[in-house]
Amino acid sequence: MYKIPLQGQNIIAQGNALGCDVSALQAGNFQPITKKELMNMKNYHFALILFLLFAVGCGGNYTVSGKITFPDDTPLTEGTVFFSSGDATLTGTINEDGTFSMTSGELKGVPKGTYAVSLGFQTETIISSGQQGVPPTVIKKPLPFDEKYLFAERSGLVCEVKGKTKFDIKVEKP
Repeated sequence: MYKIPLQGQNIIAQGNALGCDVSALQAGNFQPITKKELMNMKNYHFALILFLLFAVGCGGNYTVSGKITFPDDTPLTEGTVFFSSGDATLTGTINEDGTFSMTSGELKGVPKGTYAVSLGFQTETIISSGQQGVPPTVIKKPLPFDEKYLFAERSGLVCEVKGKTKFDIKVEKP
């Protein structure tokens, strides 16, 4: 015996829409679900949805932020912070005051784990004149920190994320 939540003529239409055997519907091999059973199903589905949302949220991402400074406490005023673990690399933009906050694609934050940390810096900017025959302007800037920080395996910087994390970095000048 099958139970369905509809009664009367709606059963046949629903049966056809769901690919059910209409003769079984007409023969009465289905009986309506009681209101109590329907409420139990709704409660079950609601609990399942809450559980899935909670499970996804619990594995979630954590805020990782910090400040990058030189030994004299002046901030690194631009660049990018990279957190690498396996095949994943997360990025954070360094603000003018040296602070950064990590992101993971579209999401904010970083999953639990241990990350090798490196820095990036744009040493060359090309500005087009917009006019044909006029060469672009190239602005070059020296790397403001020791080049070892460009490589996660050489930087010596490691961050372990177990929850909300503050990770301040001191970098050496070249």
